[in-house]
Amino acid sequence: MTLVIPAAVTVRPPEPMRNPLPTLRLGSLKFRLMLASVALILVSVALTVHFTLREVRRGTERIVLESREDDARRLAAIVSRRLIGLQRALRAAATTMPRAALDEAPLAIEYLEANAVLRTMFSRSSWSRSMAASSRSRTATARAAPR
Repeated sequence: MTLVIPAAVTVRPPEPMRNPLPTLRLGSLKFRLMLASVALILVSVALTVHFTLREVRRGTERIVLESREDDARRLAAIVSRRLIGLQRALRAAATTMPRAALDEAPLAIEYLEANAVLRTMFSRSSWSRSMAASSRSRTATARAAPR
């Protein structure tokens, strides 16, 4: 068996690897379409985020307003019950209060201090302030009245 070796074997240099993806030139149609697609996706995401955040903010504001409304209703009910209780106490006290005490603040304060129940319901400072204001307005009205 004889081996035959060819006389001249030419060895070629290896071919450089070609990029399987063609290079995008800045002015090509593919590049412009890619930029338009990316811009469209970014705008869509931005709009979605904007509208989602707006709805979340509205929902949060609605929850806070409902909470404040509930608090205001509870507070109004408490104030209403307290005011009704004070009005009933004043009506009950008015039946036993002497007529002279209605026009004179010092007599009204003495009457209030004599009744322990009324004294606890109406503090002396608020009672005396309201009586003083009432007596000042009566005095001013009496002075302004024609004689």
